[in-house]
Amino acid sequence: MVEKLLNKLKSDIHFKDILKGSAITFVLKVAGMAVSYFLIYVISKKLGAEGVGFFNFLLNILISLGMMVGLGMNMSVLRYVGQFNNKDNQAKIKLIYKYYLAIATPLSIVIGLTIYFCADYFVAMAGKEQVYIKGFKVIGIILPFYALNQISIEYIRGLKQLKISELIRSLLRPLIMVVAIYALFNEKLSKIDTVYILFVAILVNFLVSQATILNKIKNLPRISMLEFSLQEFVKTSLPMMISSLSSTLFLALPVFFLDFYASQAEVGVYSVANRLASLVSIILIVINTIAAPKFSELYWANNMKELQKVISQSTKLMFWIAFIISLGLIIFGRFFLGIFGEEFKAGYTVLIILVISQVINAATGSVGIFMNMSGRQKILKNIFLIALAILLVLYMFIGEGLNMYYASICVAVLQIFISIVPTYIIFKELRIKTYFSLF
Repeated sequence: MVEKLLNKLKSDIHFKDILKGSAITFVLKVAGMAVSYFLIYVISKKLGAEGVGFFNFLLNILISLGMMVGLGMNMSVLRYVGQFNNKDNQAKIKLIYKYYLAIATPLSIVIGLTIYFCADYFVAMAGKEQVYIKGFKVIGIILPFYALNQISIEYIRGLKQLKISELIRSLLRPLIMVVAIYALFNEKLSKIDTVYILFVAILVNFLVSQATILNKIKNLPRISMLEFSLQEFVKTSLPMMISSLSSTLFLALPVFFLDFYASQAEVGVYSVANRLASLVSIILIVINTIAAPKFSELYWANNMKELQKVISQSTKLMFWIAFIISLGLIIFGRFFLGIFGEEFKAGYTVLIILVISQVINAATGSVGIFMNMSGRQKILKNIFLIALAILLVLYMFIGEGLNMYYASICVAVLQIFISIVPTYIIFKELRIKTYFSLF
């Protein structure tokens, strides 16, 4: 069996790239998730479920705003850098960097300043406690650095610098936060301190990502804008922005509505259960990180036979690993939740519901990434918008009766919808099977 695998690696360069990249990325991703869980553990022990809820609420606000001001450029940058990363087109890569800086920098600063100066109004309108005002002000300051950093990570990823992109994406931020908490706030940590530390971590991430990119592109030649226009770049980015923002809001809505209708404590319990459930899709995230530029490269080269092979191999790998992880979470879920505190064990049912949807998500393969990389971003946008609209209507209909159980059921059902519909569309249009089948 070992000999068979070695022969396959020698003869199949694309599969070799995915396995090699997956191993490196998997280690960094797992390390990052471990440190992230430890960060939440530290916050939960010092501030309880309410502290976790407050931190996750503001973090989701930041993520949603970052996706909005990024205008989908994280995905379009990934697609174009992957597409142009060859001898004939490599000069265009420098132009892409200039484009997204020129668009995202002023927009993120304007939105950030608006959040900062209107924080009092937003908090008063929502009827939240005063600590949220400070939190919103910090989010306003962080926003430009966060938005640019998220696009830059995908730029680095498109260059196939997987180790550094995953280091910045997964490990660096939570590691800095954990070190800062123990170094500066070991004796006393407040809710707002967690947001201050988040700002420092994101600033460091931003500086590292910009230094990495400038080092990689400094020797690339200049190119005329006529050869790859700003209009073309923006036209591709906007549908991806709607998809990415819808996807982000889809995951953030439970946190927002639970904070509004329930309590910070329930937000904290739901957030921890959701983080544990996301372990199931870790291999999907890892393989997507490597496979996205590969999908773009093979699709636009019209190498469909090789593309199907890469997709089938990656889907099979991600399904079995996701299945094994899901069994472990179902069996030992109460124990894992209890690590964060007794009050978090109430999220066991939420964990099971979300785990099931994650397994189905893994079984359908890298459908979202494939649609973005193959120019089907508008179709994906519509799917996400439909799911987001349904979720919003359901939460508003449930209203004050909303709790973390209802919230998780709605998310799980619509997550399955988001996974299955693109799978069907890809097969119908291209006869490419992204899904895993035992038969």
